[in-house]
Amino acid sequence: MLYAAVTQYLGFEMLSDEYKVMGLALYGGDSLVPDFRRLVNLSSNGFYSLNLDFFQFHETFGKTSYVSEKFYKLFGPPRKNRDPVDKRHQEIASSLQSLMKDTAIHLITHLKRVTQERELCYSGGELL
Repeated sequence: MLYAAVTQYLGFEMLSDEYKVMGLALYGGDSLVPDFRRLVNLSSNGFYSLNLDFFQFHETFGKTSYVSEKFYKLFGPPRKNRDPVDKRHQEIASSLQSLMKDTAIHLITHLKRVTQERELCYSGGELL
């Protein structure tokens, strides 16, 4: 839901255009990673949760945006579909991708600790 929400925020169609956000991430840096870390709580038991103050997809009936006003205050106004993509959009996409990578590493590290397995197999994209 986090990725879908940011996809929509960046002016793309959520649950369809996430690949565009992944591609856009290649052009940005990690300057907004500290801000994105406010969106996800990583717990010591290996789990994670979203900070729902930044989202409204859990109460979207009748609303057009998956992100809340608090998200807009942190990251600025959303990009409209036909607006040009700028450096800020690239930074948002890249920082989101970094957060997703950090969250996956958090989960995998916990899994390794719990299972005591020496080797784990990960599939689904660039991780390290």
